[in-house]
Amino acid sequence: MDQPAGDTAASPSGTDLRFEAIGHDFESQHGSVQALAGIDFAVNAGQFVAILGPSGCGKSTLLLLAAGLLAPSEGAVVVGGERVTKPFTDCGFVFQDASLLEWRTALRNILLQAEARGMDRGQAEGRARELMELTGISGFEDAYPTQLSGGMRQRVALCRALLHDPPVLFMDEPFGALDALTREQMVLDTQRIWMEGAKTVLFVTHDIGEAIVLADRVVVLGPRPGRILEIYDIALPRPRDMDALAEPRSIALQHKIRELLRAHGVFTQPGQFGSCPGNEGTSGL
Repeated sequence: MDQPAGDTAASPSGTDLRFEAIGHDFESQHGSVQALAGIDFAVNAGQFVAILGPSGCGKSTLLLLAAGLLAPSEGAVVVGGERVTKPFTDCGFVFQDASLLEWRTALRNILLQAEARGMDRGQAEGRARELMELTGISGFEDAYPTQLSGGMRQRVALCRALLHDPPVLFMDEPFGALDALTREQMVLDTQRIWMEGAKTVLFVTHDIGEAIVLADRVVVLGPRPGRILEIYDIALPRPRDMDALAEPRSIALQHKIRELLRAHGVFTQPGQFGSCPGNEGTSGL
């Protein structure tokens, strides 16, 4: 496992990310609920790090804390050497739901980012068209969300998140609602886009295989309250495809992660938990 993040300085414009002794509680009608406890790890600038764990372990909460949309009950989030105390706007965010406006075309949904940030319209539109070409949806600029497949809608959402060229990208189970083949293609597309831009990415997933194919490091959280069970470095060469999951090192790592989760009560008996929707029979939690 990683050691707790140190106090090394970084420039204010840096894109490294640190969680320092993070704990977080939610208040409910039944009292306080501890969502996270003792979360301590670092994401280096340009790294792709996946957060893996069962439902309810606080994975999405970590992203909200990193983006400054929640304030931690304990500890601190530090981005580029500066403590996050308010919404961190120099980032992109992709959710499981594409959250497109049905009355706006694909291009105009992407440009919503530009409008919110006061970007130059001409430059933003040029950038949006470049991103649509990069993600394989060029030609659908004037299509409305109801005319797009689930994978195409997620590509629009990804373009919108990348429009302002953020140094940090947060992705919260962005492929969870997609069919198996579309999901695999989105994994490969995301890896390609990341390799071309080398952004710092924090990616939440339930899927072991998805995490191994995409990430430089995988942070495994246990059941609530979410605690780090282990952090694995993924040494597989890039670019990776889904066949990388059949390599002996990968098979051994998948087994090790499942055994770790089983030891912490995530898998209580064979067959009780199926694979992730859209990745049946492969590597889901």
